[in-house]
Amino acid sequence: MRRITVVFVGLLVAVSAFAQEPVPRPPIYGIAYVRIHVTALKTSTTFYKTFLGLIPSKQPCVEDYVSCFWLSAQQVVQIDPLDVGRPENLVKEIGFWTSDVKKMSEFLLSKGIKTGPVMTGVNANPDVGIPDPEGNWVFFVQRPKIDSLVPDSPISAHLIHTGFVVHNRATEDHFYKDILGFRPYWHGGMKDDKDDWVAMQVPDGTDWVEYMLNISPTADKHTLGVMNHIALGVTDIQAPAKNPSSAATANGSSISTTPTTRASNSWSSLPKERLAAPNSPALTLDLNSDPLPEESRSMSKSFGHPMIRATLALILFSICLPLAAQVQPTRPPITGIAHVRLYSTDLYKSREFYSHILGMAGGTAGCMGAILPCFTVNDHQQLELLQVTGGSPDNLLAEVAFSTADAEQMHSYLLAHKIAAGAVTKERNGVQHFELRDPEGNRLSFVQLPSARFFTAPGEQISTRMLHAGFIVKDRAAEDRFYRDLLGFRMYWHGGFKDADNDWWEIQVPEGTDWIEYMLNISSNANHNERGVQNHFSLAVDKIQSTAARLRTHGLKITDQPEIGRDGKWSFDIYDPDMTRVEFMEYKPAQPPCCNPYTGPQPQP
Repeated sequence: MRRITVVFVGLLVAVSAFAQEPVPRPPIYGIAYVRIHVTALKTSTTFYKTFLGLIPSKQPCVEDYVSCFWLSAQQVVQIDPLDVGRPENLVKEIGFWTSDVKKMSEFLLSKGIKTGPVMTGVNANPDVGIPDPEGNWVFFVQRPKIDSLVPDSPISAHLIHTGFVVHNRATEDHFYKDILGFRPYWHGGMKDDKDDWVAMQVPDGTDWVEYMLNISPTADKHTLGVMNHIALGVTDIQAPAKNPSSAATANGSSISTTPTTRASNSWSSLPKERLAAPNSPALTLDLNSDPLPEESRSMSKSFGHPMIRATLALILFSICLPLAAQVQPTRPPITGIAHVRLYSTDLYKSREFYSHILGMAGGTAGCMGAILPCFTVNDHQQLELLQVTGGSPDNLLAEVAFSTADAEQMHSYLLAHKIAAGAVTKERNGVQHFELRDPEGNRLSFVQLPSARFFTAPGEQISTRMLHAGFIVKDRAAEDRFYRDLLGFRMYWHGGFKDADNDWWEIQVPEGTDWIEYMLNISSNANHNERGVQNHFSLAVDKIQSTAARLRTHGLKITDQPEIGRDGKWSFDIYDPDMTRVEFMEYKPAQPPCCNPYTGPQPQP
């Protein structure tokens, strides 16, 4: 009888859990604001105010250094000045109106997506932000019950969409479509049978986001500026009304998955030869004049607003700002790996693994300005975790960062060699850093550390040195031109499963002994586990046998045993909860390597 009762109670618990109501998603009405990076604040302010007729106001701004412009009572354009350099994507943030920020945060959490804290956002309304799967920042802003009394902009009162480069459509779709409920609006391409642009409308309105697909990871700043864009809706591209009675009519009220005539007239997805227009005087401003060059003023008088409106789909005029000529900068030292950032599908499990099994101190207090969950390896290296917000990316190695003596000089050096890079950011603790991508699209960062830091490893920490990071490479020659020819990395060792093969290509930083490892000859159809083996990082230890024993005492269930690899070093592999390989390796080889001798210095404890 007791067993029957226990079974019955268990069934009640199961039924109760099954019947639990899912957390509903609050409405997402449309675009609240877009924040855009600019390199020249005064010239940009003149452009948005004079050319586009937007209404400047500090009211909707949160930070003093940001300039804001009303399109209408419901939409704002923010311009954010850069101190140095320029990021790959000048569209810094996209804000969407929702009815309840707190409920949106609860909804996202129920989907395994942890948001930041609720903050004061545009026009003093609460907001909450998250990065999408490709790192684009998305904010949800609580829509006020009563609109501000703001007149509509005379040229356009409706920001109808924003577009950004997307490398993995499936993961973005999982986030925007499957989780947030965005719906397909239209898709098309340069050719009829190809998708180069995919438009996804907000679930409870008609504004949309546009995936810009099939863009090279080495695209120059002009192409990136064309692709990362915003679009303003008008009732008639030739002669729009000075003050549209309703911003909602700017692109029609249809939510069909087939574009309307209005949508196609103001659509930004034009053939490439029409998009870039690098020499168009309508899109070029002289940074040295104030407020506008004479030819721009006369152009406005001659052509009037129709000329301006014809360029609305290319609103990010700053892609065409010329860079001043300068002396060719030299490359500053690159001394080692500063951090490795990993994607995690379950931060709780990942934290348990790295803190308990590897014995690292968790949190952000000891890390170098990190806002992400991180673990301190030593006084100049750390491991960071980034929550996957939709799907699982092919490469869970989210970023590899290198230490440099001068972040700004490194930034200038890369720009001088036509390498697109994000802006240099300085944290409160003095850490400076910026991000970029290598020729195959792998995310990198250069970090300049403060002069003095203090760190004491916990007694249970297995390793206090990160040796290398490895990732799948398909075009060795392209990667070598970037890492070896441009950045000065030097050959350390190479070899393969067979003596005559090259399956592993290891190159050291130019002023240190850490290295990166190309994982070559990997099938493009490799599954998740195989990719987890290849995209990995390595920690150094003195003795591999004692390391394996310590890991067992920390609760690791070991199936493999330490072995001497083809490189002649003792090593031992374990896997984190997402099946990313963590390789433990002794500092020096125990025997000569196969295939080829070492050509670089060995790391020291």
